[in-house]
Amino acid sequence: MASANDRGHHPVLARLAYKIDCARQAAESALDIVFDQDAIVGYGGRSMVFLSETAILKIYTHRPAERAEREITGLTLTAAAPGLQVPEVLGHDSVDGALAWVSATRLDGAAPTDPHDDQATALLGAIAARLHRLPKQSLAGLAPFRRNIRQLPDDDHPVRTRLTAVLAKAEQDQTSGCVPGFVYGDFSARNVLLAPGTDPGVIDFEDCGTGCVYEDLTTLYAQNCLIDGRDVHQALTAYQAESARLGRAIEFDPRHLLLHTARYFRWVLQWAIGIDTELADQVTELAPRVLDGLEAEGTPPL
Repeated sequence: MASANDRGHHPVLARLAYKIDCARQAAESALDIVFDQDAIVGYGGRSMVFLSETAILKIYTHRPAERAEREITGLTLTAAAPGLQVPEVLGHDSVDGALAWVSATRLDGAAPTDPHDDQATALLGAIAARLHRLPKQSLAGLAPFRRNIRQLPDDDHPVRTRLTAVLAKAEQDQTSGCVPGFVYGDFSARNVLLAPGTDPGVIDFEDCGTGCVYEDLTTLYAQNCLIDGRDVHQALTAYQAESARLGRAIEFDPRHLLLHTARYFRWVLQWAIGIDTELADQVTELAPRVLDGLEAEGTPPL
């Protein structure tokens, strides 16, 4: 948690402190809700989240109008997803020259933190399948999901050099293997809320879009399993079982998953090298295993 008085420790938030306060006050006036002035600072300072007893207020500091629009559209679309809870939008605003904000109801529950909890791991896979159950015709108003690939720092690191070279050869097969649908965009356990006796909740839809559902499977595999230490077979088996139960079984392609994972690693290294060296080191250590599988003949092991 960071208070409004602590924003000077983050250069982006210090520069935008006045606009953040203006957006919070505008939301409070529009909704007749008073939010705590202590805020949760989003990753990299890309958003600020203020809480009240029954509602949340998210103020976007990075691509504010676009992220707010994706959040609202994602929450609206997934309100009909089976076996999930998502926050209800209470209000929003995106005025030229001001920071966009979205307010929604708060969900009960806590994010699963134990990587050895097999039940929670399986549930993560099932939740991804439920999100992907959204019919394609309902996604017409949703912008494409994107990971902008930029040049990596030119330091001749052998893993980074190999990652770029392998992708250059393998990406020609990416389009043909993609499965189009809803992409949540940041499918991390930290965005899932579990509470006894209720359907799991999902929050933070600001990165969602249309694209290949393997983008979410990549985050499930890379972030929740490879990095966080959950059982990959538990997660992916549960995804396939729930997809089949919901009538949207896909012919799972491990090679296509590894291809998206290699691209995900490539994308992470663009920014993590500068702001999250621990994550960059983890990705650099994990990348050879993924690249070995991608280059192997036959079906690569996961």
